[in-house]
Amino acid sequence: MEVACFLVHAALTCRRKAIDLNRALGATWNVAIVGHAFVQSLDPAAFFTRHPAMPPSFMLAVCNESIFYAVHLVEEIIEKNVVYAAHHAGALATIGVALHSGYFQPMLLVFGIFTVSSPFLYISKWAHHNRMDDLAKLTFALFAAVFFVFRIVAFPMVLKYTWIDSIDLPDLHIGAYITCNTILSALYVLQWHWFQKIATIVRKQLLK
Repeated sequence: MEVACFLVHAALTCRRKAIDLNRALGATWNVAIVGHAFVQSLDPAAFFTRHPAMPPSFMLAVCNESIFYAVHLVEEIIEKNVVYAAHHAGALATIGVALHSGYFQPMLLVFGIFTVSSPFLYISKWAHHNRMDDLAKLTFALFAAVFFVFRIVAFPMVLKYTWIDSIDLPDLHIGAYITCNTILSALYVLQWHWFQKIATIVRKQLLK
């Protein structure tokens, strides 16, 4: 199944024709994989348990997200898109540290926050390039709303768990605590940078 994940993301990324539609399909695949892992794996009672027993769907989600970020990191480096490359590199680094230290549940929660809005963005881009203006505006508005709810509002709740609630854990891995929280905080600042751009586009659409 891990090979299938790699083939899906590599094929959709390398096929440059209808690239936005391909990215929408890849992002929707991510949501399905992470959603399945969420249903089977998320356990609030074991949120800070290190190396908890996890079903195969969790490791599938980890492999899928890692492949997605790695493939797109290479793509962004080739296209010299520094901001997106930094985002994908930070995500990969966080996954690596979380796996090494055994904090699986927080990682799964972050997967959910970061995957759910992306399909709307790529569908909007595809619709815009194909002159489907009404669909483009609708899906971009949905993207902006979902982005705000998950990446701006919900993300700080995760940071509260990882920065504050975890500090008194008896078996706290201090290296993972500092590294993951630093990267996650930087990623949250990046979300605000992007949301300002998103809000500007939405305002322009409303004023037309």
